[in-house]
Amino acid sequence: MGIDPKAFVATIRDIVAKQPDKVYSLPTEYDEESGQDIDRECQYVEYDKHDHLVGSCLLGHALLELGVEPRKLDVITMGFVDLEKKLELGLPSAVVSWAVTVQDEQDDFKPWGVAVELADAAVSPAELQLVTR
Repeated sequence: MGIDPKAFVATIRDIVAKQPDKVYSLPTEYDEESGQDIDRECQYVEYDKHDHLVGSCLLGHALLELGVEPRKLDVITMGFVDLEKKLELGLPSAVVSWAVTVQDEQDDFKPWGVAVELADAAVSPAELQLVTR
């Protein structure tokens, strides 16, 4: 399933424009040995209270909006580089790198707006046209 790179980036930017201050919190699970909740990896989707898969992280929300089947995103420990290849999204490497930076910054508890700003700053001027509207 190929995704238009401009649509992918625009979808992420649209989501962020609506929630620039959202801070993604990593899902937790109870660790019986320590008796505490521990952070898990970023998740693209999670189950809501009705047992439906819904967007979890920013990239998960975007991919769902672009029509990726939720069950294909139910891969907890897969980074975006591997997910992009597995789903055959066909995104240029500059867009993948930008998205990875967004994801990394989000996972470091930066607000979504800041994560996108930092990803934009990390892109070379020649690649900037690929990640702008």
